[in-house]
Amino acid sequence: MNGLLLCARYALAPNLLKYCGPIHTDTLSGYMSEKLADKGLQEYLSQFETLYPYLRFIAAENGISDPFDPRVVEAYWIGNDLLSRISMKQFWGHLLQDQSLKKKIPTTMLKWVIGKVPKGALPHHSFHVLNVFLRTGHHAVAHTLLTMDSCLIGWGKVQSSKNRVLTVETQQLSYKDSQLFFQDRVIKNLAIPISSDDSFQPGEYVSYHWNSVCERVNEGQVRNLKKYTLWHLQLANQTI
Repeated sequence: MNGLLLCARYALAPNLLKYCGPIHTDTLSGYMSEKLADKGLQEYLSQFETLYPYLRFIAAENGISDPFDPRVVEAYWIGNDLLSRISMKQFWGHLLQDQSLKKKIPTTMLKWVIGKVPKGALPHHSFHVLNVFLRTGHHAVAHTLLTMDSCLIGWGKVQSSKNRVLTVETQQLSYKDSQLFFQDRVIKNLAIPISSDDSFQPGEYVSYHWNSVCERVNEGQVRNLKKYTLWHLQLANQTI
């Protein structure tokens, strides 16, 4: 899939909820419905103040000129080998400068976040959600367990599909004894965006964001998403 449209699939739900990105929230749905990837979509996605700098950084670290190259988009949302080529020193600088964390989060929290770079933190969506405990979009408030779970990219196995609602077996972020963990074998109902097809079959895997389906994913992508998410969950538990 074109990288712009792929990125739009993942950015759609929080944009519709007005949590991040530009305020013209019907734009992404329109582009996805028309399967149109042009400079207008590129400009729109470039206005996501957390997402776009991450894409730009991953691309630069891998010598890729286009931040919306499908490989770059997948690296950020799902995870792939591009993340293995990230310079620790450059990532440290990216968080301070490009993500402007010095201005966005308290000093103590900043030390926790920056301190995880030498421990193996990577520019993956799950790192930001689980380790920058303050939401950095339009709602600069502390994350809750529910918002962290919703903001993470989830993965699930399709059980059934009816009336644009997909039932999947998945996992849910939970908290006990001062630690975050995933409760497995949870059943969730996910919305299928109007701009997406609804021909999902039982046994297929999907990714989702804010309880909205993003795309079909294969087992390799599921393994990557799970690996990077669990790794950043482990890092998060060091400072909870």
